[in-house]
Amino acid sequence: ALARALKKFPQGVLMVWYPLLSAGRHESLKSQCAALDAEVLIDEWVYGDAKTAKGMYGSGMIITNPPYTVPAAMDTVKELILPLLR
Repeated sequence: ALARALKKFPQGVLMVWYPLLSAGRHESLKSQCAALDAEVLIDEWVYGDAKTAKGMYGSGMIITNPPYTVPAAMDTVKELILPLLR
């Protein structure tokens, strides 16, 4: 679906959120998105231990064609918020 959307809107900024679960199913999604014909930013926030978590241990976001300010902004926000989630 993401690849089809990018064919229709090649410069589109598209965002996909996904949970980090111990089953690791998100790895397939990440590799498929990394192979898209667009700039792709994959950012994960890990706030628990994957081995002992009974549910989500973090969150991930995939952004296609992110504005150039997004990586730095994500890092700044992550520094502020992530310690509060641990």
